[in-house]
Amino acid sequence: MQPVKPPRSNSMLPPDPVYTLKSDMGYIQHMNFFQGGTSQLLAATEKGLVYFWDLNTNRASCKKKMGEGILAIHSYDDKIITQEKSGIVKLWSVESDQSINSYECCGGHCKSITVGDTLVLPQEHGVDLVNKKTFEKTKTLLSNKENLGHVMALEKMEFESNTYILAGYESGNH
Repeated sequence: MQPVKPPRSNSMLPPDPVYTLKSDMGYIQHMNFFQGGTSQLLAATEKGLVYFWDLNTNRASCKKKMGEGILAIHSYDDKIITQEKSGIVKLWSVESDQSINSYECCGGHCKSITVGDTLVLPQEHGVDLVNKKTFEKTKTLLSNKENLGHVMALEKMEFESNTYILAGYESGNH
């Protein structure tokens, strides 16, 4: 009896990564480029830590405790926005390391998104549009259908010079 040879594969190996983030970070929940004028990548963890990765040196320049169980992270100028699994959304000043404003959305696993100066946050039966600089709600978008459940996914889509917000619900509709 001859041993069975595995079939030959013509597929190529994936390329080597450009960056490898090595640290004691634990589970990373979300990453985003820091918009504060530096070449930094923000990595938010389930422990509530935000790591600032310097992309010039490939090293973490600092880490800051910015909440509990951070689900999503965004930034503008020298400000950082964190969304926790509990539903608390906080606006942080990087310079002072202080939370300067907060907003409450529906907790869970749906990550917020940004569209220009608007923060799009999941709520139980729709989404809130919040000015990311003032944290004031500008509008609530609700589906015209009932019993869809919680918003589970949000995505921004641009089509023919228009911006759309796609919301996926628990029921699988929309």
